[in-house]
Amino acid sequence: MVDTTSLNSLIKALRAETTKGSINPERLGSLLQKIADVLATSASMSDIEEAAKVATRIKSIGNVLTVISKGSADSEKIRLSYNLVNVLTGKAASFPDAIVFQSASDTKAGVMTAEQVRSLNDNEKSITSITTSLQGEITTRQSEDKAIRQAIAALSGEIEKLSQSAKDSISRIASESATRSNGDSGLSNRIDMLGKSIESVKEKPDFTHIETEISDLVLKCPLAGKLIGKGLTPLIFRCVIWQNRERQRNENGHREYKDKRHGWHVHYGKDKIKFTDDNIMLIRDDRRDSQTIGQYFSDAKTLFHYPKEHKVGYGKRTYDLHGGHRLKFAIAFAKDPKMGVPFDFSCLRTNLARFNVYACKEADGDRDEFSFSI
Repeated sequence: MVDTTSLNSLIKALRAETTKGSINPERLGSLLQKIADVLATSASMSDIEEAAKVATRIKSIGNVLTVISKGSADSEKIRLSYNLVNVLTGKAASFPDAIVFQSASDTKAGVMTAEQVRSLNDNEKSITSITTSLQGEITTRQSEDKAIRQAIAALSGEIEKLSQSAKDSISRIASESATRSNGDSGLSNRIDMLGKSIESVKEKPDFTHIETEISDLVLKCPLAGKLIGKGLTPLIFRCVIWQNRERQRNENGHREYKDKRHGWHVHYGKDKIKFTDDNIMLIRDDRRDSQTIGQYFSDAKTLFHYPKEHKVGYGKRTYDLHGGHRLKFAIAFAKDPKMGVPFDFSCLRTNLARFNVYACKEADGDRDEFSFSI
C-alpha cells in the first residue's frame, strides 16, 4: 500500500486556506507541484507486485546458513559446526559438531587420521634411510668394481711385458744355439715347448669380471653391451640342489643318499635373455597361455609361469608366496655355448653375477609381486 501521509498533509494545507484572495495561481501551482513530487516518489503497481513476489520467495526460504566452522578437535574424525537464521522470525540457532567426516579405511574413502599421518611420516623416514643405505652400498660396489678393473688392466699389462720379454729371450737363445756347430737338440726342443706354451697363454680368452645392479626396478649389467659386442652370448642360470645315491646298496638293500650339492643350471638355454643399449636385462616370455609369448620384458615375474593359488614353481620345488621367498639366479656370458648336452662351464668368459628375485603375495591385496634384489 502507498504511503499517503505527505499527500494528505498537503490537501489539509490547501483546505485550510480561508483567507480571501489566498488562492492564487502561484499558490495553487506550488501546492500542486508538491503533490506531484510526492506522487513521483511513490511506488508503482508493478513495483509493488515484484516486491510481493520477493517477499513470498523469502518466506519460502525458511532458514539461512550464516556461519560454518571447525568443530571440536578429534584425532580420528573431522567435525563441523554451523549456525542458521530464520528469515521470518530473525531467530538464530547453533548446531555444534553436527557434520562428521569419518576416517578413511581400506574399503571406503574418508579423511586421514593423525595415526595414518604418523605412519606415513615413519614410512618416509624408513624409505629415506633405506635409499641412503642402498646408495652407499652401490657406491662402494662401484668403487670395488673400478679397483678390480684397474687391477685386471695392470695385470694384463704385466703379462704382456712378460710375454714380450720371454719372446725376446727365446729369440736370443735360438740365435745363440744356431751359431753352435755341434747344436743341442734338447735345448731346441725345450725352446719350442716354451714358445708353444707362451702362445697358448696368449690365446687364452680374457676373463671379465661382471656385476649386476638394480635401478628403477630393472636389472642391469654395466658391461653387457661390451661383452655382446665381442660375440659372447648372455645366459641366465638358476640355483639347483641335487643329491646323488651311493652305487652300492647297504645291508638293507637300499642305496643311501649322499650329501646335498649346490650348483647352477642354465635357465631355458639361449635367447632367454637379452640386453638393451642401456644394459637393461630383458626376459623372454615363455609362460603358458600367455598373450605375449615370445616377447621380451624387464619385469622379474617373466622368469616364472603364472602363479596358481599364490604358489610358484622354482626347479622341482613349489613355493608358497604367503611368506615370501628369495629365489637365486645369475647371469654370465659364454663363447659359443652348446645346448642340449651337459653344459660345459669352460665356455664362460665371465663369472656368474648373482642376483635374487623376491616373490611374495601382496600384503593388502590378492596379487603376487616379483622384484629384483642383490
